[in-house]
Parts: sequence; structure tokens; C-alpha cells
Amino acid sequence: MIVDNKSTELQNHGGTGMENNIPSANEMSNMKVKSELRPMMRKLVDVLQKEGLASRKDCSDYRYQIKMGSKSQIMDLANKLSELYGDALENLQPNQPTQKENRAQMQKEGSGIKFKPQGNEKSEGDDTSYGGRINNVEQKVDDLAEMIANGIMNIKPNEVKDNNGDELKHFQFDTIKLMLEENKQVLLVGDAGSGKTYLGKQLASALNCENFHSLSLTSGMSESHITGRMNIEGTFLTPEFMHIVENGGLILLDEFDNGDTDVLVGLNSLLANGFISCPLRTGNEMAIRHEDCYIVCSANTWGNANSGNMYVRKQLDGATLDRFVCSKVEVGNDRRITHRIMGLSGDNCEVQEYPELEMLSALERQNVDLHVGKLMEIFDTIKQYTLKPNMQIRQMCSNRAYEQGAKLVRRGITPNQVLKLYLQNWTDDELKRIGVERDKTNEFFGVISYNINEKEFFNGVKDTQGENNE
Repeated sequence: MIVDNKSTELQNHGGTGMENNIPSANEMSNMKVKSELRPMMRKLVDVLQKEGLASRKDCSDYRYQIKMGSKSQIMDLANKLSELYGDALENLQPNQPTQKENRAQMQKEGSGIKFKPQGNEKSEGDDTSYGGRINNVEQKVDDLAEMIANGIMNIKPNEVKDNNGDELKHFQFDTIKLMLEENKQVLLVGDAGSGKTYLGKQLASALNCENFHSLSLTSGMSESHITGRMNIEGTFLTPEFMHIVENGGLILLDEFDNGDTDVLVGLNSLLANGFISCPLRTGNEMAIRHEDCYIVCSANTWGNANSGNMYVRKQLDGATLDRFVCSKVEVGNDRRITHRIMGLSGDNCEVQEYPELEMLSALERQNVDLHVGKLMEIFDTIKQYTLKPNMQIRQMCSNRAYEQGAKLVRRGITPNQVLKLYLQNWTDDELKRIGVERDKTNEFFGVISYNINEKEFFNGVKDTQGENNE
């Protein structure tokens, strides 16, 4: 996951009763989106679901809009909820937050991960006396009974659901879905068991794809699995892959970095130009990609033959990798999912909340061309770096990077965030040469950050030009 390392402090809204009363437009306009408006709206949706005012599906949709929407979009949602549930909410008694909730809201985010408070932290109400310890034990027994009553202890291993009973999604799910919607294809790279294949199924459901097909690209797989073949009677057999290409759906190409070279070359045209040759289909030798045909490729390496971590795969051609230049994600280990597949509740997980993408504000989106121009300046700088032999950077920055990157910016992602997504497959040495540092402090939790020294990044090209002139 690519995040910014800026540290922010959450504001405490506990005890205001605001979750039962929707604030006015003027009040919301003065709120900070990340630390005030979104938490307030999430609490409101929790109340709607807890009190049975809204269905679980509707609440899930509301949460997604809150997470991905701009400030104006969230305010529009608040107005909508006020019209639908305002009268019912006014009749509810305001819920007073617990001490645990207040403490969680007051903690600092640091790298963007919100951690569960440590068990040895003392709260204001902690009592270490004998009587106090007895009360603490009794409280724990009561909490345990409540957990059993709520069914939290009945979670089964491999049942990946959140505390609301909804299917738990990987913390990078929204990023991947956004890339897939804009560029129609995405490359997922991560360790075995990190959830790449399962992500493909979830994406198919989220994109309302009626057709889903998974195909493992083994070394012995022939092109007939992709483009079809003739049977002994001379009848052309259309593979499921080709059916989805022409009619829409989601295709998951597993073990992408282990695929046969000829098969991958045949796929290049489909990934870049939207069509693929079917020489055996007489009279209709060209298959045109449907506008709703999504392709998800999963791999254990970045196509560099090995990752230095037990995986040995094939060297992928640069032209193939270029199809995913700004549509790739390094899938980290989501600790919430790890707890769930072991049958533990989400309350046991040390990570309570993962960071989000850096997004443009509503005001910035009104002049999005300005930010697209900033991205062009960034990629122009990258291009100059790659053309300097003395920099020893073996990476590409073709027009496809500009095209895919611009789509993401116009969708609301900041130019710097697009740069971080682009740099994921660069080596540490290559990053240092352009003034970027890869921070693996929270790699155990699946989060890798990129710190960009903008002054060094932009001035580095000028320095190398001066050295060459000398």
C-alpha cells in the first residue's frame, strides 16, 4: 500500500450526540474531511444499522460513498440521509461513547495505520487495588458474556467477515477497484496467500460482472486456451476467456509471471489495443474487447525472474509490464483478514484502521487540468532520468504512463500519489538515485510508504545534465 507519511491527529467527537443528529451544511463545511467529517458520518451510518433504520446493504453503500467521496459528495450524502432518516434519528437518545472509543479516536495516526491500544496502557478509570481488580475481573466476565450473546465468539476460521457481518475486503480493495474501472486491467503482486485470487472474485462482484473466469498461466499452457481451437470435426471451440473478452466480465490471469512467452505476447495486443487475433475462427478472425471486460493479473514477482524471497519466476518482457505501468498494486498482508481466517474477531486485531489514498480536494478537482500538468512535469522528469546511462535506471516511462496516470488524476488521485504507484516496482537503488526512499517500517502490517524529496527529485536531473556537459 502506498501512503503519505504525514502524521495527523484525530479529533474527538465523543459525547456530543452528533451521531444521532446530522449537523447543518455550515457546520460540515468547517469540518476537516479525514479527521472530522468522515468519522462523524461513519458513526451516523453505524447508528442507522444498529437501530434497524437502514438495511445492511444500504449501510455498506453509504460507507463506501463516505470513504471514496469528496467533501461535497459526503455533504450531499448527509443531506440525503437527513431527508430519509432525520425524523427517526431525532427520536433516538444520543449514544454516549465508551472510554475505549474516546481513547481510540484521540490516538495519533502516524504512518496512517490506526493501532489498537496496548493492553498495558492504563485508562483513567483503572484501579489497581484489590477491590478494583475484582471489579475488573467481573467486568471482563460481563464483556465475555456479551461477546457470546452477540455471536462474536461463533466466528469460524476462513469466514472473512467484518463485525457487521459484511464481507471483509482487503484494505487496498478500493484502490484496485478504482484502477480497474479507469484502466480496465490491473497487476497484483504479492506473497502467496496474500489474497490476490480472492480479490479477483470480490472485484467481479463489486463491478457487477455476471461472467468470471480464472486461468492459471502455466509454462505448458498453449495459446488455444486464449484464442480457441478446432475439434476433430472441424468445429471451432470458443474458450471461456474469449467469451468474456467479447461479452464482458472479469478474467483473472493467475501466476502471470510464470506464463508462456508466446501467450503473453499474444495478450499484449488485447491489453494495449483492445483486440486479439483468433486465426482459427474462420470469417471472424479478430476478437474485439468489450468495454466491460476487466482483466486482473496476479503474480509473486514484478517480472524480474525472482523477488529475493523464495519465488523463482520468468523474466517478463518490458512491453508486457508497460501495459500496467500505472495500474499495479503491491498487495500487502491485511492483518484484519489474518485474524478472521483464524477465527478471531476484529476486536483482537492490532490494526483498527488502514490508511487511504491521497485524494484531491473538491476545490482542487475543479481545476484538475492543473494537476494533470503537474503529473506531466513529474513523468517528464522520470523520462529524463531513464535516458541518462550513468543513472543506471532500467525502467520505462512511455506514453502509456502519461495516459494511465492522467486517468487516475482525473478520478481524484493526487499527482504525488500516482508517482508512488508508478514507482512500486523500482529497486531501492533506483529510487535513491532520484531522491525517493522506500519506508518498510510497517511492512509487517502490509503498508509500504514512499518518501519523496521533491527538491532532490527535480534538481537531480539538472545536476546530471551539468555533469554530462562537463
